Amino acid sequence: MKLVLLKKELFQEREGFVVGGKKIGALQGYFTVSKEELERIISIAQRIWERAFLLSGAPPEMKAHIRFDFVPQISGTPEETEEGYDLGRVGIKDLYEINCHSPECMSCDSLYRKKFPEIAQYTPSAATELAKALSQEYETDEITMVRGNGEAKRSWGDALLGQMNCNGLKVKETSAERAVKEKPSPLWRWGDVDLKGEYAEYEHDFQEWLLGAQENIDVFNTVPKSRGKDIANKRFIAKKEDIILDSKKNLEEALQMERGSYVLKPLRGASGKNIVFGDHTDPREWKKKIIRAYLDGNYGLFKKTLLPKVNLNGVSVAFDLLPSFLATGKELHFLYAVTRMEPWNSYYERRTINVLQGGGYGGTVATED
Repeated sequence: MKLVLLKKELFQEREGFVVGGKKIGALQGYFTVSKEELERIISIAQRIWERAFLLSGAPPEMKAHIRFDFVPQISGTPEETEEGYDLGRVGIKDLYEINCHSPECMSCDSLYRKKFPEIAQYTPSAATELAKALSQEYETDEITMVRGNGEAKRSWGDALLGQMNCNGLKVKETSAERAVKEKPSPLWRWGDVDLKGEYAEYEHDFQEWLLGAQENIDVFNTVPKSRGKDIANKRFIAKKEDIILDSKKNLEEALQMERGSYVLKPLRGASGKNIVFGDHTDPREWKKKIIRAYLDGNYGLFKKTLLPKVNLNGVSVAFDLLPSFLATGKELHFLYAVTRMEPWNSYYERRTINVLQGGGYGGTVATED
């Protein structure tokens, strides 16, 4: 994996590259991976997906745009080159989650391309890759979208529509009310669905309608029947050392675990919210939070894994690796991969990188010839 730097400073803000009115720092360069590295990452994602697909009982006709939030692992110390840095061979250390609802990285990338064209020209367009895949899958040059009401949807959605409409797929946006009346097919659900309401970006009645309507029309980003059947539920990617808080036995085990080694996470979450790190929490408060999480019924205790720390141009940073796919049943079709980067100190304080919460955008990853 290599990092090509086009300017001396690592990050830059620019007018208009914002979310919720807050400026986003953009990497002044881009990452590249070899074809061998990319193929290995795709293979790992496919194995994980097949297992999660089987455990969740997801329908074979499922179609969705999904993203793997991987913790990368690099070999050795970055070596400075004429163009930037050689980070060594990249591997996968861990997986934080699979986003199966409405990944927003392609919309962030669309706005990034508009605001930083001199950098984005070197990397593939996320929106273009998704537009081509949807056109081919549905054998159409037009699709109807119902946009959710999340902050990123409001901030970046128009840039996404503009990019996709310039790349062979006409996206016609409609309201939830009009979708119910006209029943367009295919219908692209670009918004989080949660029938319990906590993470939902649509009204409950529309979510219920979507769940039933997909029996008769093509709904892109298939709606799960429940949280327990949602393939994005972290229970389906849990490892042996992780503890799902769904029984008194597991609760008792969780209370005995070394808090500094664990993270309390919602099984079905969104945007890095409601994550609690044991080593950032008072011991008594930690146990109280575990008990409350057990009573809530939507949490698990996961082994803590931090992102890699690398020193670039005298600045220590953390970065992740997020490959995205078109899922058709249990098969994955690679679309693109993006990175997020953040100075180490601010990352270590929050322990998460999320552009909605102040993280920086690293652009899509190019493949070396």
